[in-house]
Amino acid sequence: MNRFLFIPILLSVLTVSASAQRLADYRLNGTYSSSFSSEIKQAEISMTKDLFGFMDNDLRFGFGLSVPVNLFSQMEMVTAHKDLRKDDQKMDTLVIPSTQSFSINFSAHAEYTIKDWLSVGMEADLLGISGGAEVKADYHPGPTSSKDGATMETNINAKPNKANAFGLANQKGMVSYRLYARLEPNEDWSFRLGLGGLFTEFATERSFGPNSQFRFQSNQPAWFVGLTYSVFEEN
Repeated sequence: MNRFLFIPILLSVLTVSASAQRLADYRLNGTYSSSFSSEIKQAEISMTKDLFGFMDNDLRFGFGLSVPVNLFSQMEMVTAHKDLRKDDQKMDTLVIPSTQSFSINFSAHAEYTIKDWLSVGMEADLLGISGGAEVKADYHPGPTSSKDGATMETNINAKPNKANAFGLANQKGMVSYRLYARLEPNEDWSFRLGLGGLFTEFATERSFGPNSQFRFQSNQPAWFVGLTYSVFEEN
């Protein structure tokens, strides 16, 4: 993700600046996302605010609050511990059946205007909390765990991790990140579409294998579409 942080800056150098932009008082967003595997589908409502503007507000940065709800369908999750993920032999798998989870996340975004009707941007959930019902899952040991005597187990109790945190090397909980294009037919309404990722983490009620694994994650590429209503202060 870190290489994408420079996209708005590069565009500001390579593209002729559009006319000065007004900063919306706030934006209400409705977004639908789906992983390419269709294991995760997400509906999200959020409110965002551009707080900092540069280059006549063509380049904008801001924050927001989002409430996504995820629907999972036979989702395969792998060991979440970053040290164990360095060796495929040490990774175990947890299969989650159909279930739902939700979260409340604090997010950040950056956006650059190319034309009056076209902008590009990126956003990512930073911190938050998750919730969801406990579910029965299936545990599948990897090569290292199998050699140590671990076997497949069914009806394992698992639930979403409560704490959400975005990190380039070690994410936690339930967060999403996106790169998008915004189409603005008028000042009030706009449409977004783009690509990103849906990260989810579940924890089991007990640990498994020689490495005591109990956190499992899924980090899947996804596409999304969204509708935004922009509210401006009255002059």
